[in-house]
Amino acid sequence: MPRPATSWPAAGTEILLPDDVVNNSAGFAALEAAATASSVGLSYLFHRLHHHQMEHWLSMGHFGVTAFGVARNYALESKHR
Repeated sequence: MPRPATSWPAAGTEILLPDDVVNNSAGFAALEAAATASSVGLSYLFHRLHHHQMEHWLSMGHFGVTAFGVARNYALESKHR
């Protein structure tokens, strides 16, 4: 029986990253490293181009998305709790 379509993912599913990436340790580590490297690289570029406010907003945005993902994933039901 197919699941009904909803606008919010079912409980226990990741919403920011595909499950294939989350369940693959090497893929997840590579994605996190790439995201961090991109954030640091863009912040450096903004700094060199004297766009200091954009540099700060980029860092705050990256921190905010990461904090949301951590809080959301911590709130998910787990087989281990």
